[in-house]
Amino acid sequence: MKTIDKDQIVFLSVNDALSAHILSVFTDTLEHKGQLYPREMDMAINFRSRAGLDKSLMGNMVSTVKISHIPGDSAVKLAQGIRHKVEHFENEHLDYYASLEYIEKHGGRDKIVQFIPDWLNPYGNSLLLTSWANFGVYDIDFGVERPFYFATMGPALFPWISNIVEGPNNTGLSYVVSVPKSVSDDTIKNTLLGKINQFRKPDEVIPELVHSLTIG
Repeated sequence: MKTIDKDQIVFLSVNDALSAHILSVFTDTLEHKGQLYPREMDMAINFRSRAGLDKSLMGNMVSTVKISHIPGDSAVKLAQGIRHKVEHFENEHLDYYASLEYIEKHGGRDKIVQFIPDWLNPYGNSLLLTSWANFGVYDIDFGVERPFYFATMGPALFPWISNIVEGPNNTGLSYVVSVPKSVSDDTIKNTLLGKINQFRKPDEVIPELVHSLTIG
């Protein structure tokens, strides 16, 4: 029996594992179909607490870490790489103050509309992933009953914008992504959906409303 050194054990969150799974599915699957596929992922990180910013400061304090994946590589190692970047974000990836300095040197607030983060590149092939899990979207009370299903709707600004949020009735997790038109409905239905959902429990009941919104 082989003994595992506890120092070699790497903690992975659900988001680490799911993010790695999603990127590897797109990269591995679309690579073989000759499609324009994401080779990397920009994962959104809320840095408010990591940068020591005041809780009352208004604004969406979000940056990203970039993760690359080569088709066929281990999804487990990819998840471990994600965990490393998240845990070392403050020391290795926090760009808030550098961005402030850059903006001030190039026109300041008056020119703010001219600055666009590199992860908002409509011509790139990076998957932009944001987790909205644990935001409490199902805790809203409209005076009649709580929400049954939440998801982003409408056309995205450009392909490969995606998010994770709690599933219907606040159970499980749902994933929503805008794919380019070059990825056919047949590929989505017959290949991608099966691979994305391959670890879902076979006896899980998916509401009809969610089924009808699978491809939009």
